[in-house]
Amino acid sequence: MNTAKRHKKKLQATETRYLMQIKGLARLDRKRSDDIRERLRQEDVLDIMLRKKKQWMETIEEKPEERLVKMMEMKMTKKTTEDGRWRTLSAGV
Repeated sequence: MNTAKRHKKKLQATETRYLMQIKGLARLDRKRSDDIRERLRQEDVLDIMLRKKKQWMETIEEKPEERLVKMMEMKMTKKTTEDGRWRTLSAGV
């Protein structure tokens, strides 16, 4: 299983446990996390995370090229593999 998928699953499980505690439910009650989230009027934590990440990327894109955060973003995108992990570079590169 991909590490990112594992983190997403753990994040969703933690969110569900938290929301169930707020609602006063036990795992044996067998309620779906979507139903609990709907009753509590909560947005999915992954949706929030993706929205915030998109906002941050838009903010970075607006910055001038000489800003440090912009330079680091440009470097990071060049040195990652197709699945987002850092590529190990040899000493000669």
